[in-house]
Amino acid sequence: MKATSESNRVSITKSDLSKVEEFISKISTTHYASRGQNNPDKRKLDQKVGKLGELASYHLLKDKFDSLSPPDFEIYAVRKKSWAGDLPYDGGTIHSKSQLNTQAKRYGSSWVFEKKDKEIFEKYSDNDWVSFTTVNLESGYVELTALVKVADLHSKNLFSDLKLDYLNQFKRCVYQDDLIKKGMIESVG
Repeated sequence: MKATSESNRVSITKSDLSKVEEFISKISTTHYASRGQNNPDKRKLDQKVGKLGELASYHLLKDKFDSLSPPDFEIYAVRKKSWAGDLPYDGGTIHSKSQLNTQAKRYGSSWVFEKKDKEIFEKYSDNDWVSFTTVNLESGYVELTALVKVADLHSKNLFSDLKLDYLNQFKRCVYQDDLIKKGMIESVG
């Protein structure tokens, strides 16, 4: 990732894209079908967008958090999936949430969480954060929209239902408009 003139934006390098594409070519996403995600191409795209968001969050935040760990590219068996945060640091964790810019245009800027993610919904601390990023594959950059404490997402009641009803039994969502309304971030554009 290369920083651009925008302080909250990084360009996607060919090297990073290649690393992410190699990673997603090796992982299985079939278990997501049991949670209403039936399109295998969409599942792979979601994994790509997520990993690019992790890389961008790491690049943009590594100087702000002591000993921030880079994204994990290890492949785990489905039964051994970890719900630990994406980017641990001394004293806490940053959970990375990403959305493709074209999905943001269709559904509104929003980021999805699995309801069974205990690190978000049960066992979080005041040192746990969520980085909210938007990935623009066509223009080749990732933008950090917000960095919010997990505890603040709960105290401000920012977890909502998704616009796609069939996913609500498995997922919760944070909408950018709600982050703005609750004073968590400033209005964008």
